[in-house]
Amino acid sequence: MILSDPNVKAVLVNIFGGIVRCDLIADGVIAAVNEVGVNVPVIVRLEGTNAAQGREILANSG
Repeated sequence: MILSDPNVKAVLVNIFGGIVRCDLIADGVIAAVNEVGVNVPVIVRLEGTNAAQGREILANSG
């Protein structure tokens, strides 16, 4: 897993949501971060269907 590498300083996620809505991607990112226990920053870029809602979900996730 990428997070087992001590040289990893952050995780970048770049999504263009066409078929899958960005709000669903945001929910998935939050669930994955909570399940795995990420200890580095996670930067997410969302573009496409429901991108604004996805960014709002991420912003409100803590």
